[in-house]
Amino acid sequence: MRPRLVELLLFALQAALSLGYRFGAGVRMQCGERWAHWDWFWQSLRMDDLRADLAGSLWHLHSQPPVFNLLGGVLGKVFGDAHLEALEWVYRGLAAACVVLGYRIARNVTARPRLALATGLVLAVHPGLVVYACYPMYTLPCAFLALLAVERLSVRTTTATGDATPPAPVCIGAVAAVVALVLLRSAFHIALLVPVVGLAALAARRRARTFAVAALLVCAPALGWYAKNAAVFGFFGASSWSGFGLYRVASHGRPRERIAELGPMFAELPAYEPPSRYERYGFVQRSDVPALAHDDFNNVNVPAIASAYGAAARTLIADDPLHYARNVAKSYEWFCGPSTRYKHTTPLALRMGGLESAYVAVITLGGGLAQQGSLWYVLLPGSLLLHVLAAAAEAGRRAAAWREHVRVHAAAWLAALLLGYTTLVSCCFELGENERFKFMIEPLAVVFLALVADATVRVLRARRARAAAPV
Repeated sequence: MRPRLVELLLFALQAALSLGYRFGAGVRMQCGERWAHWDWFWQSLRMDDLRADLAGSLWHLHSQPPVFNLLGGVLGKVFGDAHLEALEWVYRGLAAACVVLGYRIARNVTARPRLALATGLVLAVHPGLVVYACYPMYTLPCAFLALLAVERLSVRTTTATGDATPPAPVCIGAVAAVVALVLLRSAFHIALLVPVVGLAALAARRRARTFAVAALLVCAPALGWYAKNAAVFGFFGASSWSGFGLYRVASHGRPRERIAELGPMFAELPAYEPPSRYERYGFVQRSDVPALAHDDFNNVNVPAIASAYGAAARTLIADDPLHYARNVAKSYEWFCGPSTRYKHTTPLALRMGGLESAYVAVITLGGGLAQQGSLWYVLLPGSLLLHVLAAAAEAGRRAAAWREHVRVHAAAWLAALLLGYTTLVSCCFELGENERFKFMIEPLAVVFLALVADATVRVLRARRARAAAPV
């Protein structure tokens, strides 16, 4: 069967499943839950502000990178009060596209049509794609962009010398996808672009200076956003919240007496409280800019408040790094839990009935892995380790051989980088909503399992061939 036809069928299968649950079980964005409203989320600027002055609101946005609110603002201007319904249809399209991208990656990298088809089918029936297409946050777009970046590096064309390599524009496309991630979700720090650009340049095998210039131009929007925050709000980052997240992990389970030693504000208030509650501690700055004036998490005082919590977190970590490490391990357990059972999405998941219940039963072994979250507790680190071991078996000890392995298998290495990076950041800076964080990479993780399985079989076959060869 032709690959394009398979892609069309997989897209149609996921779309049909998604629409079936929408119209048959009410799995939709406007589902009656308290979060089914744009202004409910901490990460969202007020829709009235976005409609009144989209560019000005985004310029004064510090709580999040701009792309999610840009998308919401555009939909709010175009579709009015139907902006959430419009967002849902955009997300449903992205969910079906994730299946196609997963199939392409598996087919391009492994050259095994059956394995690629199996991978695509697993993604097509993944209940998380149905659930998160109905959740008005940036989780599903992140999953799409992660797959898109890897898919770009998986493309191969044969050069005049007979070498199969991705075209330079395709490699730049992979960089652009990661830049979009940086501008969409603050968990993807701008530092991630350094190894990504290096991988893309290695895969493209083009003149380093020319490729570097093109990559720098593509990275300019992310650099510009960080520079804007440094100039306007005094911090170099995508979001002003990093101190809050770090404090939540560092302070969890610490004695109240130790927290009180940090100061009265920390004894009374946890992280992520409305800014008005911090006024008694000196955070009383006012702004005439609507996007900075509300009692929400884009308030003008939030960067300073979050910075104070970040400093307190670093003090706690220095005081007892083992306690922080234990909390990171706890975060990892939650990170590995069924992504559909995140506290906000559980009502939608339960409406799906049998398919979602079967997904949970499979990845938790019928509930037997409640302590570890799910099979992902082993599959994530295990697949990364197998990937490195397979590379070591093929490349040996020579640096040149490792460089060539990374070049030829750049897509798999980018997938490993995104999986490892996202897991680490999601557990070190968050405690409580980790299942949602995992879904940003879960579709890619499914694909990566197929890539690792293929690499393992390839290594084992090579060893058997060497063993059977006459001496």
